[in-house]
Amino acid sequence: YFSHARVTIPPTATIQAAHANGVEVYGTLIMEWDEGALATRRIVAGRNGDSLYYAKKLVEIAEKLGFEGWLVNIEHSMPLAQVDPLVAWVGSFKGLLNASNGKKLIWYDSVLNTGELKWQSALNDKNYRFFPVSDYFFTDYHWIPENLRISRLAAGDQVNRVLMGV
Repeated sequence: YFSHARVTIPPTATIQAAHANGVEVYGTLIMEWDEGALATRRIVAGRNGDSLYYAKKLVEIAEKLGFEGWLVNIEHSMPLAQVDPLVAWVGSFKGLLNASNGKKLIWYDSVLNTGELKWQSALNDKNYRFFPVSDYFFTDYHWIPENLRISRLAAGDQVNRVLMGV
């Protein structure tokens, strides 16, 4: 369930209709532009010494409302020094979700390993760092058939974890 709001929670009716038809539903955490960059730093840093404070709150929301997890969409550049903490936070958030009845984290193809904002429309060596720390990797939707081959090669035997946007 996508929107350009910072945290998008799927409506109960959407969750119920999707589940009645065997479809999973995910909320969205999106960080865009300069204010998104500031929010990303705050979320990764946490609150009151708890670096996973916000991740825990997002897990609680998914548990309470009964949807399957979160799409994490970071759409701003960041200094290289912030990439490692973000990768670690995403991996920890995934761990919390997986421990909560198998909920999942989907990473959106937007930020490169260098911190640059540049959609690849594929899983490749420029964005791969976010693949191992997520359950699924959702590519940007401007892909061409060659991107399927590139993603398959990058994912290896875990190709079923790559989702191609449309």
